[in-house]
Amino acid sequence: MTPATNTCIYIINRRQRTGQNRAALLQFASSFEVVPFDDTELVTNNTDEFARVPRLKLEDWTE
Repeated sequence: MTPATNTCIYIINRRQRTGQNRAALLQFASSFEVVPFDDTELVTNNTDEFARVPRLKLEDWTE
């Protein structure tokens, strides 16, 4: 699991309706498609944060 996933699960488990919240999160997340980013370039002004991702090409839109 990624840190973001761990955080979502932690938040869900801290609420009263954990089962309902988990189902809503899974339904929301299922609408996203995970695609390889071999030829993808991320345009951001937060290159320091994304520089940790191996093989991810970055472009700083502020430069």
